[in-house]
Amino acid sequence: MKPSCLFFPLALLMLAAPAAAHPDVAASARLVFQLDGNRLTGLTQILGFDQATSRRLTARFDKDQDGTLSDAERAALTRELGDRLSSRDFFLEARLGPEAVKLPPAASVRVDLATGQVTIAADYRWPTALPLNGQSLSLMLRDRDFTIAFRFDPERPAVLSGTPGDCEVSVAPEPSEAYFGGLVIPEILRLTCR
Repeated sequence: MKPSCLFFPLALLMLAAPAAAHPDVAASARLVFQLDGNRLTGLTQILGFDQATSRRLTARFDKDQDGTLSDAERAALTRELGDRLSSRDFFLEARLGPEAVKLPPAASVRVDLATGQVTIAADYRWPTALPLNGQSLSLMLRDRDFTIAFRFDPERPAVLSGTPGDCEVSVAPEPSEAYFGGLVIPEILRLTCR
Protein backbone atom coordinates (compact mmCIF):
# COMPACT_ATOMS: atom_id res chain seq x y z
CA MET A 1 0.00 0.00 0.00
CA LYS A 2 2.16 2.85 -1.25
CA PRO A 3 -0.05 5.32 -3.17
CA SER A 4 1.53 8.68 -3.95
CA CYS A 5 0.33 12.24 -4.03
CA LEU A 6 2.28 15.51 -3.91
CA PHE A 7 0.04 17.30 -1.44
CA PHE A 8 -1.44 16.59 1.93
CA PRO A 9 -3.96 13.94 0.91
CA LEU A 10 -6.57 14.47 3.57
CA ALA A 11 -6.88 18.15 2.66
CA LEU A 12 -7.79 16.95 -0.81
CA LEU A 13 -9.93 14.12 0.48
CA MET A 14 -13.17 16.07 0.51
CA LEU A 15 -12.49 17.60 -2.89
CA ALA A 16 -11.62 14.43 -4.76
CA ALA A 17 -13.81 13.65 -7.75
CA PRO A 18 -15.60 10.29 -7.80
CA ALA A 19 -14.06 9.65 -11.23
CA ALA A 20 -10.57 9.29 -9.74
CA ALA A 21 -8.97 6.09 -10.99
CA HIS A 22 -7.45 5.09 -7.67
CA PRO A 23 -7.33 6.38 -4.10
CA ASP A 24 -4.71 8.79 -2.81
CA VAL A 25 -4.64 7.23 0.66
CA ALA A 26 -4.61 3.65 1.92
CA ALA A 27 -5.39 2.58 5.47
CA SER A 28 -5.52 -0.69 7.35
CA ALA A 29 -8.03 -1.09 10.15
CA ARG A 30 -8.14 -2.91 13.45
CA LEU A 31 -11.22 -2.95 15.68
CA VAL A 32 -11.04 -3.43 19.43
CA PHE A 33 -14.30 -4.66 20.95
CA GLN A 34 -14.93 -3.99 24.64
CA LEU A 35 -17.21 -6.80 25.81
CA ASP A 36 -19.07 -7.61 28.99
CA GLY A 37 -20.02 -11.21 28.33
CA ASN A 38 -22.04 -11.14 25.12
CA ARG A 39 -22.76 -7.41 25.38
CA LEU A 40 -20.79 -4.78 23.51
CA THR A 41 -19.99 -1.77 25.68
CA GLY A 42 -17.40 -0.05 23.50
CA LEU A 43 -15.50 -0.12 20.26
CA THR A 44 -12.17 1.37 19.23
CA GLN A 45 -11.43 1.82 15.54
CA ILE A 46 -7.72 2.12 14.73
CA LEU A 47 -6.68 3.23 11.24
CA GLY A 48 -3.04 2.90 10.22
CA PHE A 49 -2.07 4.96 7.18
CA ASP A 50 0.24 3.74 4.44
CA GLN A 51 3.91 4.74 4.42
CA ALA A 52 3.60 7.50 1.82
CA THR A 53 0.66 9.13 3.60
CA SER A 54 2.39 8.78 6.97
CA ARG A 55 5.50 10.49 5.57
CA ARG A 56 3.45 13.40 4.21
CA LEU A 57 1.56 13.82 7.48
CA THR A 58 4.79 13.69 9.48
CA ALA A 59 6.49 16.22 7.17
CA ARG A 60 3.56 18.60 7.54
CA PHE A 61 3.02 18.36 11.29
CA ASP A 62 6.46 17.47 12.68
CA LYS A 63 7.54 21.13 12.71
CA ASP A 64 10.96 20.50 14.24
CA GLN A 65 11.58 17.50 11.93
CA ASP A 66 12.78 15.28 14.78
CA GLY A 67 10.75 12.25 13.65
CA THR A 68 8.43 12.38 16.67
CA LEU A 69 5.35 14.39 17.53
CA SER A 70 5.48 16.79 20.45
CA ASP A 71 2.28 17.33 22.41
CA ALA A 72 1.50 20.46 20.37
CA GLU A 73 2.26 18.73 17.04
CA ARG A 74 0.15 15.71 18.01
CA ALA A 75 -2.73 17.98 19.06
CA ALA A 76 -2.64 19.82 15.71
CA LEU A 77 -2.61 16.58 13.74
CA THR A 78 -5.37 15.09 15.91
CA ARG A 79 -7.56 18.15 15.29
CA GLU A 80 -6.96 18.01 11.53
CA LEU A 81 -7.53 14.27 11.09
CA GLY A 82 -10.24 14.05 13.74
CA ASP A 83 -12.30 16.86 12.20
CA ARG A 84 -12.03 15.49 8.68
CA LEU A 85 -12.68 11.85 9.52
CA SER A 86 -15.37 12.41 12.15
CA SER A 87 -17.36 14.45 9.62
CA ARG A 88 -17.52 11.21 7.63
CA ASP A 89 -18.17 8.98 10.69
CA PHE A 90 -14.69 7.55 10.15
CA PHE A 91 -16.23 5.71 7.15
CA LEU A 92 -17.48 2.98 9.48
CA GLU A 93 -20.89 1.43 8.81
CA ALA A 94 -22.48 -1.00 11.27
CA ARG A 95 -25.38 -3.45 11.36
CA LEU A 96 -26.71 -5.60 14.17
CA GLY A 97 -28.34 -8.51 12.40
CA PRO A 98 -30.26 -6.92 9.50
CA GLU A 99 -30.68 -3.52 11.19
CA ALA A 100 -28.38 -0.53 10.72
CA VAL A 101 -26.71 0.63 13.94
CA LYS A 102 -25.93 4.29 14.47
CA LEU A 103 -22.55 4.62 16.14
CA PRO A 104 -22.42 7.09 19.02
CA PRO A 105 -20.20 10.13 18.50
CA ALA A 106 -16.54 9.32 19.10
CA ALA A 107 -15.84 9.81 22.81
CA SER A 108 -12.17 10.44 22.09
CA VAL A 109 -9.81 10.59 19.13
CA ARG A 110 -6.05 10.19 19.36
CA VAL A 111 -3.19 10.14 16.88
CA ASP A 112 0.10 8.32 17.25
CA LEU A 113 3.33 8.08 15.27
CA ALA A 114 5.37 4.91 15.73
CA THR A 115 8.00 3.39 13.46
CA GLY A 116 7.10 5.93 10.80
CA GLN A 117 3.39 5.07 10.66
CA VAL A 118 0.63 7.50 11.59
CA THR A 119 -2.37 5.91 13.26
CA ILE A 120 -5.62 7.42 14.45
CA ALA A 121 -7.92 5.78 16.97
CA ALA A 122 -11.55 6.66 17.62
CA ASP A 123 -13.30 5.36 20.75
CA TYR A 124 -17.04 4.75 20.79
CA ARG A 125 -18.98 4.05 23.99
CA TRP A 126 -22.64 3.07 24.14
CA PRO A 127 -24.73 4.43 27.03
CA THR A 128 -26.50 1.06 27.11
CA ALA A 129 -24.57 -2.05 26.11
CA LEU A 130 -25.62 -3.73 22.86
CA PRO A 131 -26.75 -7.33 23.46
CA LEU A 132 -25.21 -9.65 20.86
CA ASN A 133 -26.71 -13.00 21.90
CA GLY A 134 -27.26 -15.01 18.75
CA GLN A 135 -26.64 -12.02 16.50
CA SER A 136 -23.80 -10.72 14.38
CA LEU A 137 -22.51 -7.19 14.52
CA SER A 138 -21.25 -6.43 10.99
CA LEU A 139 -18.81 -3.58 10.40
CA MET A 140 -17.64 -2.25 7.07
CA LEU A 141 -15.31 0.58 6.06
CA ARG A 142 -16.59 2.23 2.92
CA ASP A 143 -15.50 5.43 1.20
CA ARG A 144 -17.99 5.75 -1.63
CA ASP A 145 -15.73 8.30 -3.40
CA PHE A 146 -12.84 5.81 -3.15
CA THR A 147 -10.29 8.38 -2.04
CA ILE A 148 -9.23 6.02 0.76
CA ALA A 149 -8.63 2.32 0.11
CA PHE A 150 -9.47 0.39 3.26
CA ARG A 151 -8.66 -3.13 4.32
CA PHE A 152 -8.77 -4.90 7.64
CA ASP A 153 -5.39 -5.77 9.09
CA PRO A 154 -4.71 -9.23 7.61
CA GLU A 155 -2.83 -10.43 10.70
CA ARG A 156 -5.06 -9.08 13.46
CA PRO A 157 -8.25 -7.41 12.24
CA ALA A 158 -9.92 -7.44 15.66
CA VAL A 159 -9.20 -7.72 19.36
CA LEU A 160 -11.73 -8.90 21.95
CA SER A 161 -11.15 -7.20 25.29
CA GLY A 162 -12.95 -6.89 28.60
CA THR A 163 -14.69 -10.13 29.54
CA PRO A 164 -15.73 -11.64 26.20
CA GLY A 165 -18.33 -14.36 26.24
CA ASP A 166 -18.64 -16.98 23.52
CA CYS A 167 -17.78 -14.64 20.64
CA GLU A 168 -15.78 -14.98 17.45
CA VAL A 169 -14.69 -12.71 14.62
CA SER A 170 -14.61 -13.34 10.88
CA VAL A 171 -13.66 -11.17 7.90
CA ALA A 172 -14.89 -11.79 4.37
CA PRO A 173 -15.47 -9.84 1.15
CA GLU A 174 -19.08 -8.79 0.58
CA PRO A 175 -19.86 -8.44 -3.16
CA SER A 176 -23.44 -7.32 -2.45
CA GLU A 177 -22.03 -4.13 -0.84
CA ALA A 178 -19.80 -3.18 -3.80
CA TYR A 179 -19.40 0.55 -4.41
CA PHE A 180 -17.64 3.03 -6.68
CA GLY A 181 -19.68 1.81 -9.62
CA GLY A 182 -19.38 -1.78 -8.40
CA LEU A 183 -15.59 -1.79 -8.81
CA VAL A 184 -14.71 -1.97 -5.10
CA ILE A 185 -15.84 -4.95 -3.06
CA PRO A 186 -15.46 -4.17 0.66
CA GLU A 187 -14.60 -6.55 3.45
CA ILE A 188 -17.05 -6.99 6.28
CA LEU A 189 -15.90 -7.88 9.76
CA ARG A 190 -18.48 -9.80 11.77
CA LEU A 191 -18.53 -10.22 15.53
CA THR A 192 -20.83 -13.10 16.42
CA CYS A 193 -21.75 -14.05 19.98
CA ARG A 194 -23.71 -17.14 20.93
